[in-house]
Amino acid sequence: DIFRHMTTRNASSLISVYRKAEDLFRRLMKEKDIFEEWVVLGSIDIDQFVDDRMQEIGDFELNFKMLKVRGREAERLPTERKLDCFVVSFLPVKATIDDHMQRLTDALVTSLRRSVASAVAELERFVDDAADTLASRPQNVDE
Repeated sequence: DIFRHMTTRNASSLISVYRKAEDLFRRLMKEKDIFEEWVVLGSIDIDQFVDDRMQEIGDFELNFKMLKVRGREAERLPTERKLDCFVVSFLPVKATIDDHMQRLTDALVTSLRRSVASAVAELERFVDDAADTLASRPQNVDE
């Protein structure tokens, strides 16, 4: 019986409470948006992404440099934020960001190794073919 009368007696206060709650949740959602660009790597297959896009040495160099820069920027992200009565911890998100960046680094290193191994194999084939050509004795004037 008491609770039924509480809402009717305090209707104007409840409206204010709901407005403040909506504002607080809107601010909380803005905090979430800050980290959205940082966690996008979790939505793709990083290995496939790297294999599809890394073709030249310059691609690898650029991405290693960008990872270094972004790593420094990630360190400056806040670990927590107080919004009125809430304290929001960003430590799990920062740990996920670090994990994504490490996975991207690993994928870049693996792809670069495969690329180098492929180039070395191609070079060895060329050298072997050239050595075979030079080692064979010509049978006629055209050779």
